[in-house]
Amino acid sequence: MLGLLGIRDTSSPITEVKLEKAPPAGLFEKAWSYVAVLGKIPDALLNTARITRTVIANKADLLEPFKHSMRRSETLYPFTTVDGTTNYIVAHPKVAAAVLAFFRHDPNGMMIDTENTHAFAPVLRALFCDEGTPEEELTESFIFTATPIHAKQYHSLIVSYITNAKDERDSLIFDLIEETLPTWAREASIDGRKASRNFAMKVILGLFFNRRDIETDRLQEALDCIVHRMTNNILRSPPSPAEMAAYQEALALMRTTIELIVAEEDSLSILAELADGTPLQKKSLAFILLFAGVDTTATLINYLLWKLGTDEALQNPERTKEIIQEGLRLHSPGPLVGRYPREPLIVQMKHEDGTMTKQTIHPGEGLVVVPKLAALNPRLFHDPTLFNPSRYTSHPEEARAFSGLTLFGGGPHLCPGRQLALYEVEQLFLRLATDYRIKTNGPDELTSGSLIIRKGASANVTITRKSPA
Repeated sequence: MLGLLGIRDTSSPITEVKLEKAPPAGLFEKAWSYVAVLGKIPDALLNTARITRTVIANKADLLEPFKHSMRRSETLYPFTTVDGTTNYIVAHPKVAAAVLAFFRHDPNGMMIDTENTHAFAPVLRALFCDEGTPEEELTESFIFTATPIHAKQYHSLIVSYITNAKDERDSLIFDLIEETLPTWAREASIDGRKASRNFAMKVILGLFFNRRDIETDRLQEALDCIVHRMTNNILRSPPSPAEMAAYQEALALMRTTIELIVAEEDSLSILAELADGTPLQKKSLAFILLFAGVDTTATLINYLLWKLGTDEALQNPERTKEIIQEGLRLHSPGPLVGRYPREPLIVQMKHEDGTMTKQTIHPGEGLVVVPKLAALNPRLFHDPTLFNPSRYTSHPEEARAFSGLTLFGGGPHLCPGRQLALYEVEQLFLRLATDYRIKTNGPDELTSGSLIIRKGASANVTITRKSPA
C-alpha cells in the first residue's frame, strides 16, 4: 500500500532514477489527495510513512529535517516553510543528479529551475531598475539562469571566456598569490573568512573585468549583506529596520561599483563579449559573477585554512588535490539547490531489491538538493564525518562516490566557473603548503551541527613563512 503511494523505507539502495511528467490524476489519487487535504490521514500511517513535516521558520530550523533525513536514510523528506510551501529534501546522489539533469519539456520550461527568481529578482530590481519595471521585462533583460535561453547563454559565455583567457588567468592568480601570502604572513593572525573573500573577489574583478584598482574590503561586506538578504528572500523572512538600512547602504555601494565597471568597460573585460548586450544585461552579469564567484570559493578557502591549521601533516603540497576534494565533500560551498515543477512531476526510483518507489511533486512544491547529505552518507563513505583525504586513493569506490556528488550543481545549470574555482584554490594551497605554515588559533569547531556553517564563522589562523632549507 505505502509503495503504491510513493512512501516507503529506502533501506534498499537505489539503482535507477527517472523523472517524467505526471499523467492526469486517477480516481484513487484524487480521493487520496482529498483525504490528505482534509487532514484525515491517520497519525499512525504518517509515522509509518515517515513523512512527519517540519515547519521551517528560520535557518536554524533547517538543521532538523536535514538531520532527520540523514538519520533515517530518507530519499525524499518533506518539510514546510513558514508560508506553508512544501519542499522535499533530496538526500540520495542518484536522485539529486537526475533532478538537476532533468531538462525542460515545453517552451516555458517544465521546471522553474531554482529559487533564482525569488532570490535574485528583488535584488536586481533594487540595484538597477525602477519599482514599476514589470517582472517579464526584468527577467528578459538579465543574463539570468532561471530561463532556458539565459541559462545556455550564461554558461556558454563564462566557459568560453575562461577558456580563452587561460594565460591571463594563470598570470593573474600567480600575481595575486605572490601579493597576498606575504601580506597574510605579516599579520599576527588573519580573519580567514575576510581574507578568503578579499582574495576571491580580487580574482573575479581582475580576471573578468580587468580591474585591480577596486577596494575590496567594503565591497565584500556589501556583498555579504546582499547575500544575507537574498537568503531571507528564499525563507520569506522580512528584514528588521536595522537590516533594511544596512541592505540599502550595501545596494548603494554595489550599484556604484558596478556602474563604474560598466562605464569604464575594458577591452579585456568579459563585458566586451556582450557586444549586443544592453547596459542592464552587463550590470546584471557583473553582479551575478561577483555573487557566484566570491562567496562560494571563499567559503572553501576559509574552511581549508582552518582545517589545515589544525594538523601540520595535512600541509603537504603533494596531497593538495585530495585535500581539496575532501574539503569539498565535507564543506560544500553550495549547500542548497532548488527545483520547482510547473506541472505535476513523478520521481520514480528503482531499488536494488527490484521494488519501485514513486513520488509526485506538484506545482508549488519544490525539490531541494542538499549535496552534504550524500557526502555524509555512511553507505557511500566510511566514517563519513572524518576528514580523510586518503580515502580516495585507498578506496576506489569512495572516489567513484565522490564523482557522483552534485557539489557544483548539475544538468544545464552545472557551475560554469567550477574549473576556475578549483584551479584558484589549488594554486593557493599548493603555494601555502610549499612555502608557509598554517596554525589555527580558533574556533574549535567551524560548523554548526554537521551541515550548515554558522553565519560569520571564520577561521582565525596564523601564517608564517618557512625558513629556507
